[in-house]
Amino acid sequence: MRPFLALLFVPLALPAASAVAAPAKEITLQRVESKTPHPAAPAIAAAWAGRPLGLSVRDARPDAASGVLGAQQEKGVLLYEWKTTQPVADVVRAMVEETLRSWKISVVPEATPRLELVLQTLRIDEVPETFGSTYRGEVGLRGAIFDPERSASTSPRSVSGLAKRSGPDRRPKLCNEALTGALEDALAKLLQPPAEEAPAAATLTTAPADPNAVQPKTMLQELVRLKEAGVGEPVLLGYVRQRRLATPLSADDILKWKESGLPESVIQAAQEIK
Repeated sequence: MRPFLALLFVPLALPAASAVAAPAKEITLQRVESKTPHPAAPAIAAAWAGRPLGLSVRDARPDAASGVLGAQQEKGVLLYEWKTTQPVADVVRAMVEETLRSWKISVVPEATPRLELVLQTLRIDEVPETFGSTYRGEVGLRGAIFDPERSASTSPRSVSGLAKRSGPDRRPKLCNEALTGALEDALAKLLQPPAEEAPAAATLTTAPADPNAVQPKTMLQELVRLKEAGVGEPVLLGYVRQRRLATPLSADDILKWKESGLPESVIQAAQEIK
């Protein structure tokens, strides 16, 4: 009877053996230089021209100790987790510093005014697609400018940056690209000057009654439809200049236009004075 009992108990052990933790894929966090500068970079650089900026970053994520940054799941099943052993606050600080310098902002560690950042979210979700994956990055920051000498401090506020990239599965580089884009998105929201401080060239003089003027959302939809139909950049530029915008592009508008894949020249043309 012993062999029979052994066979009887084997199936009972299988569920416990299958309850194995999802495998981890290690990622080395680093900034990936974008092929095109962030649309808000020129306005931010102009606002901080000749003014060095200090920087501090603190990691306040609830799950910071776990090292888990994200995962790939399919139909609710956890396939693997993205993890790092790096001190995330130090790495994010380096990424922020590199980004600011790429935007022509001088970063001096102990300078004032100082940008004080609290990292609230840093996550990458890899979503399986028919071919490859979509990598969705999210970075949440709470930040403020602290300037005791000039009384130019700003109130802390929270912003969230998003970005996504597509490509083959299990690619740390694509994770870093999405996280870099999300971080730059969040920084731009914190640092972009108010609309009234933007350069005059970015304002529009088109009268609201102009029959050719359209809202940014409507023009974006029209441009995307033309682009998906195979219309080239020269025709898109001509269309923008002919139709014109009823209201200026906001920072969120610019980001939406960029994420839709429209050329930088088309976005810039939409902001020109008519």
